[in-house]
Amino acid sequence: MNKYSNKSEDWLQDELIKREIFFEKLTSMQEIQEEIRLYEEETDLLELREGKKLVEKSLDSAIEFLLGQIKETTSSIEQLKLEKQRIKETIRKKKNDLNSKLEIEKRRKIVKQRDKALLQSAEKDKEIENLKTQIRTFSKEIEQEFSKLQNTN
Repeated sequence: MNKYSNKSEDWLQDELIKREIFFEKLTSMQEIQEEIRLYEEETDLLELREGKKLVEKSLDSAIEFLLGQIKETTSSIEQLKLEKQRIKETIRKKKNDLNSKLEIEKRRKIVKQRDKALLQSAEKDKEIENLKTQIRTFSKEIEQEFSKLQNTN
């Protein structure tokens, strides 16, 4: 049972690390959004100085960057979902294996008890046969003694 709990602890540790990475990315995205907001404020000034084309180009780059971050985060989430499903399946299989082993062990104990009872029954039958043989032998001896007594009288 110990080896399962170690794997469970490893799994929990992995889950914590994965979630920490996810929240770091989320925080990073929030920081990026804040930077974009600041960037947009700066671009307003640029628009006045350099014109609308430069501002649009800068925003397009920021949007592409964010889309890349979103795709990466989405991919990480999908990987976490797949990992979660794989872990659930592993736990289910291990539980089934353990239940099968427990069932086999129960059956072995029942068979051992049955065999022991059969062996004891066979031993008792043997003892009964021995007693019957002794009784027959004793009966013959008594008959012989009785016969001798009758012959001597």
